[in-house]
Amino acid sequence: MRGGWMHRIAWMLGAFILVILGAVVGQTIQAARAGIPASPPVEATPTPAADPQLEALLREREQAYRQLIAEANARLEQAYQQLQELSAQRAAASSEASQASGAPAEPQASISPARAIWIAMNAAPGSALMKEPELVLFQGALAYEVVLDQGTLYIDANTGQILYNGIPPVIQVVQTQPVVQAQPSPKKGKDKSAKEHEREHGKEHEDDD
Repeated sequence: MRGGWMHRIAWMLGAFILVILGAVVGQTIQAARAGIPASPPVEATPTPAADPQLEALLREREQAYRQLIAEANARLEQAYQQLQELSAQRAAASSEASQASGAPAEPQASISPARAIWIAMNAAPGSALMKEPELVLFQGALAYEVVLDQGTLYIDANTGQILYNGIPPVIQVVQTQPVVQAQPSPKKGKDKSAKEHEREHGKEHEDDD
């Protein structure tokens, strides 16, 4: 990508310099033509001698043209050097990127944070999430740390297994009803006492006889 961008810049610089050179050459030719006086149509005569002023003007224009060409070449050389520097920087960046790619990649999780929250909520019904799950290393394994209001759980980020459940168990208290023993009815007790009294009274009459 950077190489194509550099080639485009070089091409645009070259085109710009060529346009400048074309404009200078055109101006030189026009000035040279403007310096030559238009001669009226006459009959064929011997060719007049060259005008010294015209020759000096042409030499001056030619010298300016050569100077512009030299400046354009210098700019092209400068642009080429800049391209070389950019190419060297790009090569250095590519080398650093290749070295960085050789480093071990960070572990990736197979399950999503939302899945980890769902597993934790099922393990602790009625609990509330305190913060977003975070990827941590728990006992050497990549896991989600899910913090609930009742405790913290660690969910394996690849298998979804609960590695640690920090929620205390719920102790259910079963209330038992006391056993009430049946007591004798007071009426029956009264009847029993009356019968015993009659028996004792009967025995007294037998003794009197």
